[in-house]
Amino acid sequence: FSQLLLTDSGLYAAGRYTAANDSSHDSSSDDFTPSTSASGAVLLKLDKTDGSIISTRTAGGIKDSVLTSIAETKSGDIVVGYNSYYAAVTSTFKSDGNSDSKIDGSQKYVQVVSDPNSNGYITLAQHRNVDDYYLTRYNESNDKVGESQRLSQCFRELRAKKIKSHPKHGVVVLGTDKWGSSYGDTHTVYFNVTEDFKYLCPE
Repeated sequence: FSQLLLTDSGLYAAGRYTAANDSSHDSSSDDFTPSTSASGAVLLKLDKTDGSIISTRTAGGIKDSVLTSIAETKSGDIVVGYNSYYAAVTSTFKSDGNSDSKIDGSQKYVQVVSDPNSNGYITLAQHRNVDDYYLTRYNESNDKVGESQRLSQCFRELRAKKIKSHPKHGVVVLGTDKWGSSYGDTHTVYFNVTEDFKYLCPE
C-alpha cells in the first residue's frame, strides 16, 4: 500500500497486488501494450476512528507497478494511477461497486486528479518514447474525452513532477524546465490549466 486518501466520504488506502495465477508478463518492446491482467490495484475503505477495514475491493491492471496517486471524483468514484514504464494505467473504483481499468500504451508514469469541471478525472503522463508530457481527460464512464494535450508551449525541456486539482482554482502542474545550456541549469515552474487545457507561460 502506497496511497492514502481522506475525504468526506471516507478514509481509503490503495496499493497493488499480484495474483498467484497471473501468468501475464510485461515487455519493454516499444510497441507493447499490456492487457488488463489478474493483478492490479486494491482499495481498502478504513474506519476513520480506529483504522479498521470496512471493505476491500480489487481492480485488474498490470503487474510489476507501483501506485503513484489517488483521487476522488465529484461523483464519488476513487481513481488510482500506476507508475509503470510500460503503460499509463488507471483503475477506477466506481461508487456503484464496479471497477474498470484503462491502459494507454503510448504513455507511462501516470498521475490522476479529480476533474474540477466534470464528474470524471484528468491524467498527467509522460510519452512512452520521448520526454513530452500530456494531459488527458476522462469522463465518469471512464471514456477518454477529446485528444491528449501535449505540454509543449513555453518550455524548453519540461519535466512535470506533480499535478493537483482544486474545486476553485482548477488544475495546477508543478515541474522543472531547462534554463541554461548546461544539464543542471533548471528552474521550477508551476502553472494553472484551464478547462480546455490552455495555460499561460510561467514567468
